[in-house]
Amino acid sequence: MIVIRLYSSLLSNYKTFIQKKLFVCIFLFVFVMNSVSAQNVKYLVESGDKYFAAKNYIAASDNYKKAIKLNENIIEIYYKYAQSCRLSRNYTEAEKWYKKTIKENSIEFPLSGFWLAECQKYQAKYKLASKSFIQFYENYELENDFYKLKSKYEAEVCENHANVEQIDEKKQVQKLDTVINSDYSEFNVFEYDDSTIIFSSLLTNSNELDNYCIKYFKIDKNKLRKSTFFENEENVCEITHICFSSDKKTIYFTKRLTLKEEKQSKIYRANFNNGKIENQKMLSENVNFPESNSIHPFITNFHDQEFLIFSSDREGGFGKFDLYSCQIFENGKTGNCQNLGNQINSIDDEISPFYFAGDTNLFFSSKWHGSFGGFDVYKSKGDFSIWEIPENYGHSVNSSLDDLYFSFNNSTKISYFVSNRGKSSIFNKYETCCNDAYSLKLPETHNDTVRHILKMENLFQGLCSYLPLNLYFDNNQPNPQNEDTTTNLSYETLVLEYLNQVDIYKQEFCDDLQDSELEVSMAQIDSFFGQEVKKGYYDLLRFFEDLVELLENGKTIEISLKAYASPLNSAEYNIKLSKRRIVSLKNFMREYKNSSLAKYFENPDASQLTIIEQPFGESKSPVNISDDINDLKNSVYNPLVAKERKISITLIEMK
Repeated sequence: MIVIRLYSSLLSNYKTFIQKKLFVCIFLFVFVMNSVSAQNVKYLVESGDKYFAAKNYIAASDNYKKAIKLNENIIEIYYKYAQSCRLSRNYTEAEKWYKKTIKENSIEFPLSGFWLAECQKYQAKYKLASKSFIQFYENYELENDFYKLKSKYEAEVCENHANVEQIDEKKQVQKLDTVINSDYSEFNVFEYDDSTIIFSSLLTNSNELDNYCIKYFKIDKNKLRKSTFFENEENVCEITHICFSSDKKTIYFTKRLTLKEEKQSKIYRANFNNGKIENQKMLSENVNFPESNSIHPFITNFHDQEFLIFSSDREGGFGKFDLYSCQIFENGKTGNCQNLGNQINSIDDEISPFYFAGDTNLFFSSKWHGSFGGFDVYKSKGDFSIWEIPENYGHSVNSSLDDLYFSFNNSTKISYFVSNRGKSSIFNKYETCCNDAYSLKLPETHNDTVRHILKMENLFQGLCSYLPLNLYFDNNQPNPQNEDTTTNLSYETLVLEYLNQVDIYKQEFCDDLQDSELEVSMAQIDSFFGQEVKKGYYDLLRFFEDLVELLENGKTIEISLKAYASPLNSAEYNIKLSKRRIVSLKNFMREYKNSSLAKYFENPDASQLTIIEQPFGESKSPVNISDDINDLKNSVYNPLVAKERKISITLIEMK
């Protein structure tokens, strides 16, 4: 019995020893594996960060995704993965992981909500995008920040797109043959002449895009045969977005180089001879502003002068990349560069300009102006001094994704652009990775009679698009405290003087305000003078220009004017003031371009232009508008009151 008990005790101790040893082994194994896993996660994230910094977002996303599989508890990797997916245009996957990031920690990554809405808009989920933009706007704390302004704007844009039935115009659009479109991205497609297409492709020898090059090709349209465009290929790999002078002896292009240890894009010119680029020279600092990028040059001839249009993110613009222009002289030197203005440029990006001097239309791509998503193609009529409000080119070209590099040949009536709307991926992982080239056959031209009728109708519709056209006046102008119903002053004189009063209005309206109230009030004054007073004046100039052309072509026009005043004076006085304001506009019409309008309404017996006048005075002013003479801040300088002092062109009829 003693032996048996001793054996049992030894056996029990042995089992305990084995169990402890086994536990230690398992613990050590798990510890080692976790350590290895942690090291692998760290390595993958660091690799992803390096790829991300090098803008190789596809490779970055692959590394972050592998890291998430090893450890699903690090929220920072969620955000990094979402960011790399968005920037490599994998919007479906990016949307998924932005949602996860917001759910786990929206405070640490406050922009997740903005990028979520962007990804939803790229996928044409306009209702969802609008809600996401609103939610981001309400939660984001930085006032007057780009993301705050953009989210408020985009919420309304997406809501509008969601409520408008989208017309499918894409049947006219054709994806170009695989002779042009590759598994990678295509850019800068245009017709070199009536039989030759030039385009560029991104090429690489590595699946991870470590070694890539932009290469230019030419296509014989008749034979669909592709060949390299440049003879000296070894010297042009870094060249992007080319264009030519009218005689094709000079080539302009963007070139990326390292300046002060930072990659920057600059615009060059060079001699072009038999397919060879020779004597490359960077353009002056007028174009290549220091410590900024200048890209997408386009050369055009306007009134026998050569102009360069390009995009730049230099300081002093309206937003990110703005469009600029400058004259190019016969010696190749460039004149002073002019920003194309806030009619064209926005707080976001404007790129890839194309100007057709034949009908003075500028085509460009922008992420603003109510785009369907990403970059849309827009056109604006202008003469390098005044530009019309950009018009979206419509669903025939634009999608919810990126649409850019628009060009066309007026001789062949074919336009080209690139878009990532179709399936063309390096790894066939997702449809929206890369750009493909598309073409669009422009409508056939009509005979002269039909063309004239259409032109007149378009001009008339253009005039109607300005309505109501509001023209604003300074307080008590013209001729303050005058009981007359007429004046010798011109509206143009009055409005230009009014625009010089912006600082006085800021001082009077913003007096005693501080911090956020001061910023908001200053912004209200700037918005009123910029978006109302100045815009009304510029719109009037364009209105008159088209009106003259209609009248010169024999059309009979009737215009209805309504004049208003704020309630600061008596009702009787304000009626007389409204009449003086109408007279000031008619005075300007008499002066406009050497009386080119006056002859059409001064002769009652043969008048082609009839002006219907309705002076309302203060009778239409809202009841909450101040009329307190002792409170000039609110009865004179408040933008709400200032908006009541106006003439409004409300109706136009063509007979």
